[in-house]
Amino acid sequence: MNKLLFVLFSCCLIMGACNSSDNEEPNSTDDAVTIEEGEIVATDEAEFKSIIDGEGEKIWAASAFTLAGLTTFTDCRLDDSMLFRSDGTYEYNGGRDLCGAEDNAFIKTGTWEVNFDDSTIIFDKGTSNEEVGEVIGMTETEIRLKGAYMMMEVRGIYTSN
Repeated sequence: MNKLLFVLFSCCLIMGACNSSDNEEPNSTDDAVTIEEGEIVATDEAEFKSIIDGEGEKIWAASAFTLAGLTTFTDCRLDDSMLFRSDGTYEYNGGRDLCGAEDNAFIKTGTWEVNFDDSTIIFDKGTSNEEVGEVIGMTETEIRLKGAYMMMEVRGIYTSN
């Protein structure tokens, strides 16, 4: 699994930053957006994990995404989703509008685990594709993640029913 997948929903879920057409000019009127940190409602590692996987499986859909505080190149991220299973596997769906670069396949799979002490989700641990996403906010229906791509901060908000 490529590094960009994990950086978005972290990474993975925290991801790359090009739009579907590399020839389009950035929108110069795009203002900086801040995805704020929030409360983490989980009180221990088991609860942290069960919020993510729903104690079975749970789908999280992207609802906001910034790269270096901007939304200019992030529209293609807003149709992404991630299915987390309690067996420690995930399925990433890049949606209809792939961004290019590392976001180059509709479906990607791998493994995941949590580190409650560091408030992180670790994707494909022990492989060359290992990535870590920092959870900066979490409720039963929303996860806020932070990571980096090419030395730029990436933040995303993911929601689930």
